[in-house]
Amino acid sequence: MEGAASLPRRQRSSHEGGGHCNSNLCHVQLLYSYTVCKQINSTLANFWWGQKENEKRLHWIAWDITCKLKFQGGLGFRDIESFNLALLAKQGWRILSDPDSLLAQVLKGRYFPHTSFIRAKKGNNPSWGWQSLLWGRQVLTRGVRWQFSDGNSILCKEDLWIPSSFPNPAMVKDDADISINWASQLLNHNTNTWDISKLIRVYQEEEIKNILAFPISLFRKEDKIVWHFTNNGVYSVKSGYQLAYQLLKDSGATGPGPAPNSNNAKLWNGKLNSRQSSLFLYGSL
Repeated sequence: MEGAASLPRRQRSSHEGGGHCNSNLCHVQLLYSYTVCKQINSTLANFWWGQKENEKRLHWIAWDITCKLKFQGGLGFRDIESFNLALLAKQGWRILSDPDSLLAQVLKGRYFPHTSFIRAKKGNNPSWGWQSLLWGRQVLTRGVRWQFSDGNSILCKEDLWIPSSFPNPAMVKDDADISINWASQLLNHNTNTWDISKLIRVYQEEEIKNILAFPISLFRKEDKIVWHFTNNGVYSVKSGYQLAYQLLKDSGATGPGPAPNSNNAKLWNGKLNSRQSSLFLYGSL
């Protein structure tokens, strides 16, 4: 799996694509244009502030603020552009986790017959559905990593596979041994332990400590790709949305949201007294 690339801001095209392809064989979420997402967000904001028909009402809080997470001082509303991106990432996760499905096989035959979905290119004359999946893949590349088991599928210098180092790539020495390429080569198969001498030839000292920190399974299963932000390693739209929202904001003119505020968290957990709650609500306006 390659390192994450930067997330470009989607062009504000006039293409009003979006929706679903429904059949007994597939259910594909498509990419909504920026214009459509903006219109839906505007409609939701108008409804929240009680606007009816053509009347104009003042929006006391910017929509971007209401869409921030609750612990960041927002209301936790869903930004449609980010939610659409998280749903597209869900489709990409299905291709990764179930490569034998009909949809995955059709796409592989058409767009990436000799590589993986993570490394697939846009190709010639791509469909809008494929372009949508590639857009959602940008979330996946920032949240997926390899789960080490036998090490036969993991490129030890390139892939993201060390949990404590995620999302940063492995800290490899400048003069790393070029003969060691796969994670399985780092094992002493006789003792089922890490081969310290080989680790020293590839990684910096701090990274060696990170590798030695996680145990080696006694059962030699195949390595698999997991989602880093859930305990069970399975992609969830909730965690994907949080990542998509932050990435979209970082790629635009705005910077990341404020650091978590303990009072914000206490408010939503019901642990503020009445005076603190009043001050918080007054300040948010």
